[in-house]
Amino acid sequence: MLSGQLGRKVSLILGVLITVVFAAAVQAQQPPKFQVTASIWEYKSLCEFQDPKSAPFNLRLPKGSISTVVTGCMDIEKEHGHATAIRVLMKNAGTAGEEFQIGSLKAVILRLPSGKTLTPIAIRWPWNGPFGGRPILQFYTQLNGDWYIQVPAGDEINLVFLFEQAPKGASVQIGSMPPATVN
Repeated sequence: MLSGQLGRKVSLILGVLITVVFAAAVQAQQPPKFQVTASIWEYKSLCEFQDPKSAPFNLRLPKGSISTVVTGCMDIEKEHGHATAIRVLMKNAGTAGEEFQIGSLKAVILRLPSGKTLTPIAIRWPWNGPFGGRPILQFYTQLNGDWYIQVPAGDEINLVFLFEQAPKGASVQIGSMPPATVN
């Protein structure tokens, strides 16, 4: 009788262990619901910049002070030459929207393989004119305040940052988001 109870307990324990291992294996095979990738975006001139395709993304600007500085393409090229453009692709495969904050360009960190860190020269950012219509994309060299970008469920967006240098193998991190290696 004792060996029968022991056998059932061992079978129960083994069943639970197999279930836990199987569930962990299935979960490990599923892609994350929110993916961030980074790559170098080639361009000929900032004044003829071809933006990557992107679903329109929403901005949420809470009450308070926000400020920006827009710098022209010729001015950026004059001061920084042919800066490296890094495209950060954010894909939300989940069923709920995702939101993240960019308080300033200093919230974006590029970590070089040497360990040195850089912040971007500019971000390519949409500007909605006073008369509506399609947003105009410009280079913002300063972005201050509480800016929130919302990525709806099932959508993907592209953000483009300009850096003095950004070799493949560097990693870029926006705020508390996980870093993405530049490919």
